[in-house]
Amino acid sequence: MARAAALGHLGLLVGLLAVILELNGLAVALSPQAGSGAGAFGLAIIVWVVGLVFVVGEWFEAKERG
Repeated sequence: MARAAALGHLGLLVGLLAVILELNGLAVALSPQAGSGAGAFGLAIIVWVVGLVFVVGEWFEAKERG
């Protein structure tokens, strides 16, 4: 059960990364000056990586429980 939850959360994070990348591409394409969406993109990636660390921790915790 815990392993399925870890895999579900990992899938959710991969989907969120796809949304972040799509929105960043849209922001860059629509911006009048190049690179204006880079700050928001960096923050979104940092938050995503923190979430990924929690999911990896959940994965190892589920692995230890069996």
